[in-house]
Amino acid sequence: MNTLLVDKDGKKIFRNITPETNENTEYGIIRQKGFNKRAGKLKTHTGYELDAYETSLLERVEHMKMGSRPIYPYDSGIMCALLSVRPGVRVLEAGTGSGGNTLYMAELGASIDTFEREKEFFEKASKNLKNYENVKIKNADVMTVKLKKSNYDVIFLDLQNPSEALEKTFASLKKGGFAGVYSPIMDDIKPVWRALESLGFMDIRAVQLSALEIMVKKYARVKGLLGFPGFFVWARKK
Repeated sequence: MNTLLVDKDGKKIFRNITPETNENTEYGIIRQKGFNKRAGKLKTHTGYELDAYETSLLERVEHMKMGSRPIYPYDSGIMCALLSVRPGVRVLEAGTGSGGNTLYMAELGASIDTFEREKEFFEKASKNLKNYENVKIKNADVMTVKLKKSNYDVIFLDLQNPSEALEKTFASLKKGGFAGVYSPIMDDIKPVWRALESLGFMDIRAVQLSALEIMVKKYARVKGLLGFPGFFVWARKK
């Protein structure tokens, strides 16, 4: 279980507690047998007690092994809603990166085939996603793999040259399915839009994704952007 541990001074550490866990920390050795899930406590071999909480999706993404900047849940939530990602949906994802968006879709109950061509990113994402049986991750370039026709309900792309990838993956998307392209570059919107038009997609739309964090001291004020602004274009296949 992915677990947030908090000591008496409020210091936080993140660990995946499994039957094999046997880790020496400044508080003593952490083992699963010292974990009382009902009480929300974990006791080390020295008797030191830490408060224990199941990690949130945001905490998991913030502390995952990063090969590239991940897509955070506050962006994934919007995109998955627009793409109608839900339990049982089959998703083709190209550009796994660190696996932040993949993790979010997996938590929604989708079945995901995700492709990452960079070996370093693939290896880190594989570790981040190893507990999800509904995710199949492959170290391959989606542009060179053979895809089954009408095999997916959703296509999600986060990679260079997304317009070319749309053409490559088009036949694998079912009629009525959704294709979405995420990019940190605003200039990608126009060529992606034109590619969707040329492929005959309907209901093409685009949004900027950005979230402002608010903090409260004497007054409420904007702390700053959560993550980085991104851009998302999506459409439905006729």
